[in-house]
Amino acid sequence: MKLVKYISLSLIALLISCTEVGELIEDVIVAIPSDSTQVDEQEKEETKQVSAESDNWKFFGESEFDKSKNVDDKEGALRLSKTGETWDDTDRIISNNKYLVEPGKTYKMVFKMITHDWPPPTIEVFGDFYDKSNSRLSKSIGSYFSNSKTNYWEKSLIIVDVPNDSRIKYFSPTLLMLPKKSIDADNWADDIEFSEYKFNNNFLPKTKFDGTKVKIDMLGNVSKKNNEKFDDFFPIGIYGDNQREDWSVYAKQGFNCYMWSSDLRQIEKAKDAGLLSCVQIGPYIIGGDWLPANKNRRIEHLTNFLNSIDNHNQHDQILFYYIDNEFYKIDQHVINVIQKVKNINVDDNGNRMHPIYMLNGAYGQARKYNELVDATGTYVVLDETDIPLSENFIGLQVNENQKIPAVMAQINRGVGKNFRPVLFGAIAKGAKGLGFWRDGGSGVDITKEPWWDDFPQMVKEIKEMMPLIKEPHFTDWTVNCDNRDLIYGTRTHKNKGHIILANPTKLEITASFIIEGLPYQISSVNDYFTKGKISKPNGNEMTLSINAHGSKVLILN
Repeated sequence: MKLVKYISLSLIALLISCTEVGELIEDVIVAIPSDSTQVDEQEKEETKQVSAESDNWKFFGESEFDKSKNVDDKEGALRLSKTGETWDDTDRIISNNKYLVEPGKTYKMVFKMITHDWPPPTIEVFGDFYDKSNSRLSKSIGSYFSNSKTNYWEKSLIIVDVPNDSRIKYFSPTLLMLPKKSIDADNWADDIEFSEYKFNNNFLPKTKFDGTKVKIDMLGNVSKKNNEKFDDFFPIGIYGDNQREDWSVYAKQGFNCYMWSSDLRQIEKAKDAGLLSCVQIGPYIIGGDWLPANKNRRIEHLTNFLNSIDNHNQHDQILFYYIDNEFYKIDQHVINVIQKVKNINVDDNGNRMHPIYMLNGAYGQARKYNELVDATGTYVVLDETDIPLSENFIGLQVNENQKIPAVMAQINRGVGKNFRPVLFGAIAKGAKGLGFWRDGGSGVDITKEPWWDDFPQMVKEIKEMMPLIKEPHFTDWTVNCDNRDLIYGTRTHKNKGHIILANPTKLEITASFIIEGLPYQISSVNDYFTKGKISKPNGNEMTLSINAHGSKVLILN
């Protein structure tokens, strides 16, 4: 087992210093080759190999260093096998190595994992930040990972955003079996690499969904059948509250789908309000107070519900069938629920009509469901805060064998004035749709939110941006920024470069940008919407300002 640590000192051309959420899109739209176990010699200046057999890891529970297992016949691998009810009685492994990091920068930890069991176990990966005296300061945001298949060393990538806390000096990773949610099964980890994020523009292909009512391409772009043709469709979904009598308030403001219709009455109510429906099937998996406790009876209930949609000819009102994955498992009941939808939701020729969308807040779980669902999404802001997590969306796109198109960016309560930059930042990183949780209940009164009045303008801009949004969210040219707080991504449309830019801070930012790799000389930088001139570049460099909580879309003429 080897632990590779490398921090490149030659990242000036592709510096990932642009934000806590980082200049990630150009960085990680990459299928890490399955046979690649070494760091590219041209991308490193320091490589340190550390044996896990020594004092470099602390082992808890039944975890161990297993000399019999490894990727490439070297030393051994870390093994986890038992899960418990709490963090304390679950197998876990904590690194003794502390890696030098810089506040405000974005790093990645790449590792290979293997299991011989299906369904696979679930591993939680995160870490801790320390100050220069090795005192623990805070925990990083992590994710849960599972393999997509058995008997294969599969690469996984977790993104580590270092907070802008000047005290932070080091990062130390932890791997553990997910308490309560994972099964007991052996899982090994090896070839662990920790490094600063860097550019790579290769794309990991996804499996398109070719439905007869709704289609999703490999980039995640959605189209919906309208009469005899398919129209581009950017889902703008609301998780509403049944206490709000008039759902038309959502449609009037720009939402176009209701995210969790649970019965025919709600589908019809959404239709009357001018909204499509995402039909919620998650409760048939995990249970709900309005459903039978017995799983077989739940399947019967689901069958009746699906047949009622067909009997009332509501198929044109459906966008997705929807699952919120907070159970992180695959068992026969999960398979039965999903298969029931696939079997019944077919046209007269037996072809599937609508995709099944699974929200995976833990982006490392998505690939486990490759054979079950058709679209995925994740959170792009920390719940009850305005802290962007755009890099989570990138996590859906780069983990090896994650083949489900990444569509929906999930924004939760508490985003406040940062709704616009979080939304446009997610689009910059490849999002093709939006879901907001939630209006009412444990959420907010959406009509009193600070972004509510600006929302129609955001929707208008998204409609105008559809030609850009449909383009690949990775390009052969790059942009580098001298401000870490800004979120941005690039597009090429009609042979011209475009930049989608967002400022998730309370202050106006003036930043400088270096553009490299465009096949033409830039003469002016213009606003995508107004066509007005924003900046005159100096060669391949430009400087511009962006308002607090603002966004811009630029054309590089």
